[in-house]
Amino acid sequence: MDGTRFDGFARSISARLTRRTGLGLLAGATIPFLGLAAATEAKKKKKIALCVNGQDVKAPKKKAKKLLKQGATKGACPDGCPAGQKTCGSGCIPNGDCCVDDDCTGTDRCDNGNCVALTCGDGGACTVFQTAADTFIGGEIGGLAGGDAKCQAAADAANLDGTFKAWLSFGLDTPETRFTNLDNAGPYRLVANGSDGGNPPPKVADNFADLFTCGSGTCLDNAISRDENGGTPPTPQLVWTGTEANGTAAADTCSGWTSTLVNGLGGVNSGTTESWTDFGVATACTSEGRLYCFQQAI
Repeated sequence: MDGTRFDGFARSISARLTRRTGLGLLAGATIPFLGLAAATEAKKKKKIALCVNGQDVKAPKKKAKKLLKQGATKGACPDGCPAGQKTCGSGCIPNGDCCVDDDCTGTDRCDNGNCVALTCGDGGACTVFQTAADTFIGGEIGGLAGGDAKCQAAADAANLDGTFKAWLSFGLDTPETRFTNLDNAGPYRLVANGSDGGNPPPKVADNFADLFTCGSGTCLDNAISRDENGGTPPTPQLVWTGTEANGTAAADTCSGWTSTLVNGLGGVNSGTTESWTDFGVATACTSEGRLYCFQQAI
């Protein structure tokens, strides 16, 4: 073979070897990358075992973190609770404790394992009563603050919980401006007594606005006919209000419940129509009457 043909043959062999070597190197380099991608994908798909509300679940890492913040626990749920305990969510609690509101009565809610009574403004009823005492002279009530103090004293003496204010108005100060947390107030109910037979006492109104809703002439579901002790004073009796049926202050309020020289507006304790707060005729402020007392929503 002459020199020229030999050189051409050598160059051809060299080119083929170079291409094969390159392909081999490329293939070898690709294998680690493929393995890394597969590992990453597997890591993404890996799920974490959790116990959520007593149920075994598996969730991706991101969702698992969220569930853990919401009270879930890592790992499978316990197979059962020890004697004397019951399952609650992802754990166990004593049988005597509550887990959910349904474990309590209709007037209680579950709070950290204990059934606690619903309160006025927190899902429970707000109490309303007329004072047992009928000796409050209109002009000697002592203003709105004096009326509130008399209601609170009556409630405290009867061991009624909460804050109570008098249904009294003067000028721009009315129950709507003086009472607290009206959006959460109600239903309003009378003080319980033995005639209820263990049932909730009679309802006066569903909420604050309902006190002024007088459909077909009737404003209240039941008259505010019981006192702070659950007793039923005689009827009809004067109750000082200074509040008209629409909730505004009347012109006659015994000069802000401080003067016996003028007149004051009142209602009657047997009324379910507008007469419950507005009897329509002002009374001399030297007269004696009762007060309506409303529990304040928290």
